[in-house]
Order: sequence, then structure tokens, then C-alpha cells
Amino acid sequence: MSETAANAKLTLPVQHLKGVGPHKARLLEKLGLRTAADILFFFPRDYQDFREITPIGELVTDQQTSIVAEVAEVEATQSSTGKHILYVLFKDETGFLRGIWFGQSFMSRTFQPGQRVLLRGKVVERGMRFQITHPKVTWLETDQTVTQGQLLPIYRLTEGLNQRRLREIVQQTIEDFAPLVEEAMPSHIREQADVCDIYTAIQRVHFPADQEQLDQARSRLVYQELLILQLALAIRRHRVKTNQSSTALELTPKIKARILRRFPFELSDSQLGAFDQIAEDMNRDYPMNRMLQG
Repeated sequence: MSETAANAKLTLPVQHLKGVGPHKARLLEKLGLRTAADILFFFPRDYQDFREITPIGELVTDQQTSIVAEVAEVEATQSSTGKHILYVLFKDETGFLRGIWFGQSFMSRTFQPGQRVLLRGKVVERGMRFQITHPKVTWLETDQTVTQGQLLPIYRLTEGLNQRRLREIVQQTIEDFAPLVEEAMPSHIREQADVCDIYTAIQRVHFPADQEQLDQARSRLVYQELLILQLALAIRRHRVKTNQSSTALELTPKIKARILRRFPFELSDSQLGAFDQIAEDMNRDYPMNRMLQG
């Protein structure tokens, strides 16, 4: 397929994508997603980590762990000093776990009995029950199937669109359109930088099989972004040199001595080096482009 034809497909409006339609297209547009390419580069803001799920009955004190549980009870109270305390009782088939939040009254509005959540944090044993303080919480959909070992993407949402449906749209778009994304980085540069190709990066940043795949995808995308930035700066510097001119100001030994005498202290070797570099720039016939820190 020609580059022009590939670009035309990547700019296909989202309402024409498989499984989308006009209604979901309007929801996607609220997220800034108007074309197939927009969806490919709509990267997750976080991930649901189901790699090491521990049942409540098998928790070990003082260890970081992930737990999938259901909200059983919610109780908001205050300490003797007036500090807000939220207690949430979680349960699964093997036992109960108490979550505690201090000074976060807004959290009491986010929990409802019957909700399923993914908790991540350090559990400690208090008396006959485990408790977890200020854990990271991810709310799960009621009918969401949890598979041990998964890393599921979490995207920004808008009302009327849930994670499961957006994941399906992203996955289908990757299958249909990711192979059309042009590889901007030659193979020898990828090998030198030890990064994967763009197709693999798109696949793995959305649906990594493990942390290693996610790290590989992120490395490629970050490297490409920094490379593009460096190229843009190089182009700008070249344009300054070729399209703009300035009067060259020569620093003679006499002028240099007069300037240095004005300092109430003796310049260090590093300062003298910076001084000479600035003088060299000012002696050129194009504008200086330099930032001095120190």
C-alpha cells in the first residue's frame, strides 16, 4: 500500500471504524479522538495490575500486594481532634480486609456497598484482621472478568463510555490500522538505540503482556519524542545560521582584559571557559543562541 493510501486510512473518521457508529463517535470526540490515528496514539494513563493478586485469606503482613475485593461496608467518622477518618470493609471468598483513609472526606462518596475494586498497598495485621491504609484504588466494572497475570490499560473516559468498551475499540483499531503507521526510524538507528519498531510499540503500550513489554514500548515512544525534539532544534539552529545575520564583535585581548578587571573576583576555569565560548559566538556573523546557567 502506498504512503498516501495508508495516511488516508489512518485519517478515517472514528464513526466509520468497526463497532463505533455515530453515537460512540460523539463520545470519542469528547476525548479528542476523531480519527483512527488519534485512537492509536491515545495512550493509557495507567494500568490495572492483575499480575500478583492475593486472596484476603492468604495475605502476609508488611507486604505490598494487590487484592480484588468487594465493598461490604462504608463508615465515615471523626477522631477526637476532628480529623476525618474513613473505614471501608472489603471482602472476598476468603475473608475481610479493612481499608483506612485519614483526612480525605471526599473518598467517602466514592465507595458504595457491592462495588468491586482493585487495591494496591501494604497490608498489616491488627488483632485478628488485616488492614490497608491509603491504598491505590481502581474501580472495576461489575461484570469485569479478572485474569491473573493481566496488565489492563486504563484510559481517560467520558460519560457514557466505559473502560471495557473503549478497550475493545482500541484493540480493534490496533488490529486494523496499526500496521499502516509509517516507521519513521531506520532499522540501524533502532538497533543502535535498542528500541523496538513503532508497530510493536503501539501494540505493547496499549496491551502489554508483562512489565518488560510495557517498558520496551515506553522506551521506543520516549526515544522517538526526544529524537524529534533534537532534530527540530537542529533544524532551527541551521535556519538561524543560514537565514539570519548579525554584526561580528571581535573580542581583542585588550577588551577582554578590561572586562575581566571589572569583576570583583577572579573567574574560575569553568567561568573563563564559558566566557571564551560566548566571545567566540559573538565573533560570528549570525545571532548567538546560548543559555548560560550558574
